Amino acid sequence: MRVAARIPFWVVVLLSLPLTAAFRDSTADEALDTVTQLKPNVSHGRDLFDTCAACHGNTGAGVSDGTVPAIAGQHFRVIVAAIIDFRNDNRLDPRMKHFTDEHHLSVAQDIADVATYVSRLAYNHVQLLERLQPSDIVGVSDYLSRLGP
Repeated sequence: MRVAARIPFWVVVLLSLPLTAAFRDSTADEALDTVTQLKPNVSHGRDLFDTCAACHGNTGAGVSDGTVPAIAGQHFRVIVAAIIDFRNDNRLDPRMKHFTDEHHLSVAQDIADVATYVSRLAYNHVQLLERLQPSDIVGVSDYLSRLGP
């Protein structure tokens, strides 16, 4: 009599991770390429940002407890990739899934516009330092050295 071996669920998940990366949505990759080739309209991006500001704040500084991240000053391509990943379920957050859908950001141009606006927002590094907890201290000196004078 043969006894079937039980494979722990975590092993199945761990083994499937390379497949997830290998099958990253080609639609998402195409969308990223499309958006990054567009000429952004910053004024339109500012209008679209009103929706983002409801959670991320008018300055894009997020929430001090970390439940909503700071996005101000983030690189354009990082913002675009995040929006597209939320749209395509490559990153999961019910709030972001809703606000990055085709209802709020109808076309690729909208994504380029809002991402450009966000990337140009001034980020207040003092606010970041005020939010640090003792457990965050590892790597702070490296961060500060990259800020420059």
